Amino acid sequence: MRLFFWGWLQTMALGVVALAAEVSAAEPEGLDIQPHRALYTMELSAVEENSTVVHARGQFDFEWVDACDAWTVSQRALLQVGHSDGRVFDFGWTYSAWERKDGTAYRFFITRRFGNDQKEEVRGEARLDGAAGSGTARYHLPAEREVELPPGTIFPSGHTLDLLQALKEDRPPSWWTLFDGSGDEGIYGVNAAVARSLAPGEMVEFRSPLTEDLASWRVSLAFFNMDENDSLPDQEQAFRLYENGIADQLTFDYGDFSVKAVLEELEPLTSGGC
Repeated sequence: MRLFFWGWLQTMALGVVALAAEVSAAEPEGLDIQPHRALYTMELSAVEENSTVVHARGQFDFEWVDACDAWTVSQRALLQVGHSDGRVFDFGWTYSAWERKDGTAYRFFITRRFGNDQKEEVRGEARLDGAAGSGTARYHLPAEREVELPPGTIFPSGHTLDLLQALKEDRPPSWWTLFDGSGDEGIYGVNAAVARSLAPGEMVEFRSPLTEDLASWRVSLAFFNMDENDSLPDQEQAFRLYENGIADQLTFDYGDFSVKAVLEELEPLTSGGC
């Protein structure tokens, strides 16, 4: 179960993006990213007919910071899922990442919690030979190992920026190879689709000065395992993405149930004095 959102998100990610696109040392031309902190409440959105899930609720805290020559992203979340037989499972995760703005270097630390006594930590770093080149990821936790990254690999913040650039230029985004460090190999194929574009103020659920005058798009992402011959995605996400990188109206589809994340608080974050 992929629980990251990239806001990218990264995501877990939204974690989380093979289109070979150059990410410059600043935002791509025409983008004006708003560093921010967003707090979401999560609740059950839908269940499949054969699902035993009866409720889901939680909280999701997301930060995207401009660190001058890099982006830093952090996520903290707790999701409680209840089943019809009375069982209740707690899933928690934290994610911290540093990503150089030229797209060539990435560091990550992920903690996952399952219940009260199961915990997994993942830590590593990755480098690319040029923003759209191949490279290597080195894991330090839970064990030392290396993963080769194929040509065209992109990191989470770079993926978000490239997606926004495609949306603003009205060119259809399609497919990326994304490395975020999660899962067995940390590499996913990501397919993007745009449901519709929204004018400023149209169909707004959460109002903020940070988004009120901005265009946005309803976007869906499907994440595929690169090492499996499976036509079905491992997980899907849908959200409203504003042109400054802020996301709202999120839905995470985990197969037999879906969770929606409702934006409750939003505040700007200042850069590190660049």
